[in-house]
Amino acid sequence: MQPGAIQCTCANKVLPLPGVLDHREFTRVKSDLGRCDVCDGGRAVHRSGDGRVVLCEGCYARLVRAWNRGKGVSG
Repeated sequence: MQPGAIQCTCANKVLPLPGVLDHREFTRVKSDLGRCDVCDGGRAVHRSGDGRVVLCEGCYARLVRAWNRGKGVSG
């Protein structure tokens, strides 16, 4: 692996590029959305505003953590 390459640990080996998905565009829903579009391992509970992408709790949390890191928020 080349230095600086992103190593994905997701189940289906898909890791969205930083900045492609914005966690502020997602809403939590109670209806059954199927599996997460990113990891395909978790039950999807967040849907994008346009309805094209659904995320599980873990992938949504990853988006929020990445956004926080970009804004300088630690936690």
